[in-house]
Amino acid sequence: MQMVSFSLRHLQQKQKRGAALPILIHRKKRIRTDNTFAKFLIKRRVLLASLCFFLVILWLQTFLHIVHSTTATATTATRGELDAIVTVAMCGFRADDMVRALRTNGQWKGPIYVITDTPPEKDPKDYTVLNVKGHHPKFVSQGEFDEYVKGIHTFKSEIYSKWHKTQIFHLIPQQHNVRTALFIDADMLAQLPLSQHWLSDLRPFIQNANCHLTLYPERWYTHLPIIGKNDIALSGLYNSGMMILKRKESALVLKHWGNLLVHPPWVGRDQGKLTQAVDHTQTQLCFLPNHFRHVQNEADLIDRVWFGLFGKGTFLHISSAKKTRSKYMHWNDQLLQSCDYSGLEFQ
Repeated sequence: MQMVSFSLRHLQQKQKRGAALPILIHRKKRIRTDNTFAKFLIKRRVLLASLCFFLVILWLQTFLHIVHSTTATATTATRGELDAIVTVAMCGFRADDMVRALRTNGQWKGPIYVITDTPPEKDPKDYTVLNVKGHHPKFVSQGEFDEYVKGIHTFKSEIYSKWHKTQIFHLIPQQHNVRTALFIDADMLAQLPLSQHWLSDLRPFIQNANCHLTLYPERWYTHLPIIGKNDIALSGLYNSGMMILKRKESALVLKHWGNLLVHPPWVGRDQGKLTQAVDHTQTQLCFLPNHFRHVQNEADLIDRVWFGLFGKGTFLHISSAKKTRSKYMHWNDQLLQSCDYSGLEFQ
């Protein structure tokens, strides 16, 4: 009798398990569906969070530049307008497209100076050539000179051309009465009239006697560990591709920066040593006006999105790596890196 009751109970339990099996399968399917939906929600939230973060960063950068502009505007005027625009185009690089864009798109009527070691055969009508062929820094010892020669052969045109940024007011004749100059890299093209917003936005920084050097902060991607030639070791805090320089107020930092550039350690970029020079000389900095209105970097994805939505910036900055193939610039490939080192000897 006990055997029969045990068999019946065993059979009933098997039937119950069999009946519950479809329910378990249904629950598993439901769990999988719920997991898929949850993953979708997570992805959507991540995308929304990324978008919000991106918009907040854009807003913060815009807000900070507005704050700097407002601060500078509140100071007492001590100077006039921008006196000149200056660039460096050496070792085969040309500034013809930059000058043409300034005269046409930018409608700039003032002086333009081009520092170059390969001057054109005929004097151009739309800019002034500052011929630096055979122009090199002076050294106090043979050892320092030998180190410099080693450095310029390591980084080709990098040191040789960048040092000339610091010599602008030594190269422009004093009788030209250039007290305030806007330096821009030769791969920056004007896209809009400078009088539309740019010059009026610059005026407070030119007039502010406390702005010894005015420039943009360095771009975020230059601090990534993918930059070559040991640049990451001296990536710097400030961008030297566009600067307001003043003959008197900028003299000390330019002198110290130039001295650092022609002494080791050798690196391909000059921003790190500019940061060192600013710190050493306690130079008072101001920051150029709203980047998201004025400077469109071709290599920056954020800039492409921003200016694609809101229109052109005052300037288009062509990445250095694209100079020889950019649709905007027309460099002579055969002359690239053919620096003129004539007169390079210890004196």
